[in-house]
Amino acid sequence: MELSSKKYWEDNWRDLKLPAKYLKDYSHEIFAKKIKKIFQKENFRLKNFIEIGGCPGRWVDFFNTNFGAICDVIDYEKRGCALTRKNFKFLGIKGEIYNQDIFHNSLKKESYDVVLSSGLIEHFTKLKPIFEKHYELLKKKGILIISVPNLKTSTFYDFFATKHKKSYSNYRAVSKNALWQLAKNKKMKILFCDYLGVINLGIVKRTILINNFFKKIRRIFDYFFSGLDCLIALSHIKKESATFSPNIFLIAKK
Repeated sequence: MELSSKKYWEDNWRDLKLPAKYLKDYSHEIFAKKIKKIFQKENFRLKNFIEIGGCPGRWVDFFNTNFGAICDVIDYEKRGCALTRKNFKFLGIKGEIYNQDIFHNSLKKESYDVVLSSGLIEHFTKLKPIFEKHYELLKKKGILIISVPNLKTSTFYDFFATKHKKSYSNYRAVSKNALWQLAKNKKMKILFCDYLGVINLGIVKRTILINNFFKKIRRIFDYFFSGLDCLIALSHIKKESATFSPNIFLIAKK
């Protein structure tokens, strides 16, 4: 069962401005560097890629720009798909946008080198069925990438969830161990399953962050935490933590 309605996603993309490119803030860059490092270590080459729930195509922009991959998106919300098509044209990306429910799709199984979702599976009451839909699209020796916000499992971010229950009612807790177990059950090679980053207030629901002043200085926060992240990395202090890291990432090979 899905926790988020189509109206929720329609409202989510209502103020989106195009073109929507890959975000180069510190938390996305940390993850991007991790992906590149793992691909290099695995000597992995990809020809095609799909993002599940991929409006407006920011990660598509990353994979197309950095790896020259043919990129597709599947999303069940009509408005999101229309925006993604426009974004593809703005960015000159070749690929298909499938306006379909992932549980009832026409895509060929085992047809993608990389299957990714970012901020998707936490919107479902049961993790196994949605994980299965990721897995079945993946080629043999393909790489699965799943990102979830470290919301209700973190005492820090859970503070916001507790204060604004209505805003977070369409999220469920997803732990690092849960992601690890899903991949292990499929006998996948786990390349990475952990927290990344120091802190990112951007994962807090934007309807909560309504203060205009905060919106204006958010970019300053991004630069500050980017610099802080570099300093911590140079000092060899383990920065990732279950409390403050903004996201949990799984990268696993079929």
